Amino acid sequence: MIVIGVTGKYCSGKSYVTSLFNLPTVDVDKLGYGAMEKAKEEVIATFGASIVTPQGEVDRKSLGKIVFNDNEELTKLEKLLHPHMQQEVFKLLKEHAGRGERGVVINAALLKRMQLDLLCDYICYIYAPRLLRYRRAVARDGATIASFLKMERSQRDIDYKYLTQPIPLYILKNNGREDFISRQVEQFCVSIGLC
Repeated sequence: MIVIGVTGKYCSGKSYVTSLFNLPTVDVDKLGYGAMEKAKEEVIATFGASIVTPQGEVDRKSLGKIVFNDNEELTKLEKLLHPHMQQEVFKLLKEHAGRGERGVVINAALLKRMQLDLLCDYICYIYAPRLLRYRRAVARDGATIASFLKMERSQRDIDYKYLTQPIPLYILKNNGREDFISRQVEQFCVSIGLC
């Protein structure tokens, strides 16, 4: 089974590109919800009662204000959540392999930081210009320039130059035109024998 890692910065188009592969996908961001549930007590103990809703759940917006303003706090949160997310990725890859899938895509902004790159046969880094990503963040998430820049700071290490291990790296350029990125994905699939 071929494992393709798709990574890139906030609002670079990772989910759209991932959908173009027509392969099963492990969306690591979505695994964060389950990880938060598993680590909820530790998260609350670490960050305090101010992040708890009246229903006893973790208020993700309140938590986000803490961790995206302070790299040390973000690191604390990642240490609590990432092990659960990594275990779930391993489990899902094993399930896909057991079903005889010809390939699977791991969609993860933090592919390298979480060491999920080591599970990949190929890595596709989605490059999109900052202004285009900002416009998408405003349209999709209601981002402000301040919130966008905070996210940018938290993702300084998400860059193709840090993906230097011997795993083949492909840079796919997303300029906002669907036909442009679709052709690149198709060419990549042909080059690795998936088409």
